Amino acid sequence: MGKQRNEETSILSLMYCPWIVGLVVLLISAVICTAVICRSEGNRIKIARAEVEHIAGNYIEKLKGVIEHNLSANYTVAALLYQGDGIIHDFQRFASETLPLYTGLSSIQLAPDGIVKQVVPLKGNEGAIGHNLFKDKERVAEARYTKESGKLTLAGPFKLIQGGYGAIGRLPIFLTDVRGRSHFWGFTNTVININKILEKIGLANLEEHGLAYELWRDNPATGKREIIAASKAAVVEPEERVLQVSNATWVLSVSPQDGWEDKQGIILKIGAGVFACFILTSLAWTIVRLKINTAKLEEAAFIDGLTGLPNRRLLFDRLAQAIVHSRRTGTFVAVLYLDLDDFKPINDTLGHKAGDQTLVEIAHRLQESIRTTDIVARLGGDEFIVVLPHLKGEAEWIATAERIRDVLALPMEIGDTSVKISASIGVTIYPKDNSDEDFLLRHADQALYRAKQSGKGKIWLYDPDAREAEV
Repeated sequence: MGKQRNEETSILSLMYCPWIVGLVVLLISAVICTAVICRSEGNRIKIARAEVEHIAGNYIEKLKGVIEHNLSANYTVAALLYQGDGIIHDFQRFASETLPLYTGLSSIQLAPDGIVKQVVPLKGNEGAIGHNLFKDKERVAEARYTKESGKLTLAGPFKLIQGGYGAIGRLPIFLTDVRGRSHFWGFTNTVININKILEKIGLANLEEHGLAYELWRDNPATGKREIIAASKAAVVEPEERVLQVSNATWVLSVSPQDGWEDKQGIILKIGAGVFACFILTSLAWTIVRLKINTAKLEEAAFIDGLTGLPNRRLLFDRLAQAIVHSRRTGTFVAVLYLDLDDFKPINDTLGHKAGDQTLVEIAHRLQESIRTTDIVARLGGDEFIVVLPHLKGEAEWIATAERIRDVLALPMEIGDTSVKISASIGVTIYPKDNSDEDFLLRHADQALYRAKQSGKGKIWLYDPDAREAEV
C-alpha cells in the first residue's frame, strides 16, 4: 500500500509540477489570446470596411445626383427643338441663361446629323465646331449607340476637342415630318466638367480623413481601365460602390491610406495579450505551488518521511476500514507487529545513515512480500505494522508472516557492508481478538514482547483466552 501511495504521489507531483503547468497554461493562453486578437482584428476590419463602404456610397449618391441634374439640361434643349421643328431661335441667349442653373455644366451644343454646329459659350470651344461624331474613331461607337438606343447617354470622360477633360451627355433627337415619318435630326450635347462636379461633392476631402480613393471606368471601346480621379495614395483592397447613370458605369474604390491593418492597435492588443498570458501563467504557477505544498503537508501528516510508508495516523484509518469490511464479509484481519532484532548495533557501528538505508530496504522488502490489498506502516524506530485484511483462514496469515520473516533475514548490502538482520513478529487476529484499533495494536505488541523473549526471529500469536502462543 505504501508503494502504491508513493507512485501516486510521484505522478501527482509530475502532473502538478509548476513549470509544466505554467508552460501548458502559457501555451493555451497564448493560443486563446492569439485567437481573440485575430477575431477582434477581423471584427474591427469588418466594421471599418462597412464604414468605408457607407462613405463611398454617400459620395456615389452625391455624384449621381449632380450628373443626372446636369444631364437633364438635354431634355430642356430637346423640348425647344421639338417645339421649333429642329430650330432654336436665339440659342445663344437661351443657352447662356441655362448654363448657370447647372453646376458643372461647361457648354451646351447642337449637333445636327452628328456634326457640332452651335456651342455656347463659343469662346474656348471653337475647336468643337464642325466636329463630326460619326467620323471620330474615339467617339463613333458611343455616338452610334446613342442614336440606335434613342436614349440619353453619358460618354466619357475624355479629353475634349475644345480642350479640357469632361463627360458628354447626348440625347438623340428624332423629328416627325408632315407625313408622320420619324427621322434622325441629330444630338443635343451637354458637356460636364468632371473636375467641377467632383469638387462640388468634395471627393478630395476623403484624403483629409485618411482615405485613398479611385474613381474609374472600363472604356467600352478598348476594355481598358480608365482612371477618372484618384488620390495621391494608392487604394489597397478597397471597398467599391458602383455608379450607374444611363449607359455609363463608374466605380468608386475607397480604402484607408495606410491599409486596413491598425498596426498600433495590433501592437497594443499583443501587449495586452502578453500581459494576460503572464498573469494567467503566474496565477497557475502559484496555484500549483500551493497545491503541491498542501499535498506535501497532507502527506507529511499521513506518511513516514523516511520510508514513504503510512504512519500511525494513516494506519489507524486503514485498520478501521479493514475491521468494518471484516464485520460485513465475515473475514479475518491479521495485525502483525514487527521489531528488528539487533538493529541498534547497525546504527552504532555503521552510523545513522546506514541505519536509515537499512530501514528503507526493510520497508521495500515488506512491500514486496505482501498483497496489494495489504497494508504496511512504520510506527517509528525499527517497528513496523503489517495489516492483512480479507483472510479466510489461519494458514494465510501464517504463510505471510513466515515469508516476511524469511525475506527480512536475507543479507542486504548497505554501502560496502553486507548486513544480516532478523525480525520478531507479534500477531493478533480480528475478530477473535474483538478489540478496537488501539487495543489490537497493544495486543500485537504484547505478543511481540513474548516473541522477543523467546529468541530472535520468532512469531508469536496473541490469544485472548490462552493469552499468547508461539507459532
